[in-house]
Amino acid sequence: DWTQQDEAAPAPAPWPAETYPETYTDEDPFADIEDPRLRALLERQAAELPRIVEELQAHGEKRSHWAWWAFPTELCGASEPPPETCVTEELAPVLLERGPLGLWRRALELVCDRSEARGGLVLPSIDHGRVVFFVAFWERLACTPAWFRDVLTRLDALLSVAQR
Repeated sequence: DWTQQDEAAPAPAPWPAETYPETYTDEDPFADIEDPRLRALLERQAAELPRIVEELQAHGEKRSHWAWWAFPTELCGASEPPPETCVTEELAPVLLERGPLGLWRRALELVCDRSEARGGLVLPSIDHGRVVFFVAFWERLACTPAWFRDVLTRLDALLSVAQR
């Protein structure tokens, strides 16, 4: 019955401060970010990127829903759970400065490494369009670091293989 299901339900995921105390404090680290969609993206990346990296390492492919936070663009995801996230050209430097850049880099490079080893993207085809827009968005920005541009080049080549 429903009461037994509620009692057996897992506890909600901890706030990143509880999971990653070396990185976060109990205070909201993004309280000063005024744009609500960028703030939500920063919070989601902080909370989800460790799990994304673990998933890619354990399974070698994307198995759950997280493309919105690993491949952010100026468009919110059509089926993204609220709150919506996105980044604008003007706010991209803030994401690069304030986000969990090491984990984000690891996740993106794992997608590329696993995809290249497989000979095709380790992402479901429904995510390929988001990756196309992600590559186009970040390629045109002056703030995109060199390592990130290398990832974009790799993703673009993998997308070309996927479209054959």
